[in-house]
Amino acid sequence: MTVVSDQPTDVHVNVINTNDQLVTLPQGLPLGRLEEVELMETRHTPSGANPPIDSDTTHVEPLLQEVDDSVDDIARGKLQDLLHQNSDVFSATNKT
Repeated sequence: MTVVSDQPTDVHVNVINTNDQLVTLPQGLPLGRLEEVELMETRHTPSGANPPIDSDTTHVEPLLQEVDDSVDDIARGKLQDLLHQNSDVFSATNKT
């Protein structure tokens, strides 16, 4: 997501090529549509804190169980913290 002013004239968007093949994008190629969003009321939290809206973060535990055994405990702990802090962006429903 990129946030732009209400009068955009030249919007720069970072992209990454996830393929092994070179991809060339022509200058001026539209990469998406701009959509107006409505500003919602924000919650004030201490600087650097982003608590999830729902304190139940158990739905991210299966992601941690899939981490390779070669990942050390320090990195695993950092990943766990990251997943729990951002658990609201992961689906809490089971895939069937």
